[in-house]
Amino acid sequence: MAEYTQYVRDEHAICRGCPVVRSGVPLVRPMLEWKATRGDGRLEHWTRQDVRDYLLRYLPTANISRALLRDAPTCAKDLVYFLSDRGTLKGDDVGVLADATDEIFYGHARLATFVDRRPSSDPHERRRARRKAARSARKCNRRT
Repeated sequence: MAEYTQYVRDEHAICRGCPVVRSGVPLVRPMLEWKATRGDGRLEHWTRQDVRDYLLRYLPTANISRALLRDAPTCAKDLVYFLSDRGTLKGDDVGVLADATDEIFYGHARLATFVDRRPSSDPHERRRARRKAARSARKCNRRT
């Protein structure tokens, strides 16, 4: 953890207001603890599903502030880059993991996770859910 703290100080020294400086260490510590206790225990091995499970299923149930929740995808992406820079990242490619955090940050994954939790055998229901997800993504894109 001390190595990541130093990395944040060195790499993000010029951007004092960025989410990683503000929330990186308080979010990465529980992310690694989650991986060690509830995940597969391999702290250097991250998959797209690991990132999604942590950010969309575990973190919203944790007792943390809304500000930390908003910063979580950016901090998760920074952890992925940190592991990649050290040469210790295993599992999915760094680009795939960064894309997963971006999807969550921009809100594209919220409905998909809800649909994953409640699988429906009705094809009309699945089609409706896909249309709703696409509409939500378009709204998000208009806001940015």
